[in-house]
Amino acid sequence: MEDHRDEDFAKPKLAFKAFEGEGQKLGSLINVVSSPFFSSATPELVSAPPTSQQDQAANEAQASSSVSLDSTQPTTNIQIRLADGGKLVQKFNHTHR
Repeated sequence: MEDHRDEDFAKPKLAFKAFEGEGQKLGSLINVVSSPFFSSATPELVSAPPTSQQDQAANEAQASSSVSLDSTQPTTNIQIRLADGGKLVQKFNHTHR
């Protein structure tokens, strides 16, 4: 054992390690393709069909109307990022599940 009380503390330098895993975007459409040659399913990315601005607005209105909001309960806004780069801001009660 050594006495280091008179020395200043030097924080050990940690090597930077970048993220090495794989990720999935929320809302990505994935088809699972199974093959007899592989024991596990291999995911295949598929892009969503393009939608017009009118269809998108109708879909957003339908999604907003499907959420029942109780104005007597506490609420919060949640920002939802879409696969096409757009975003929705929806109001929810804290008790939504």
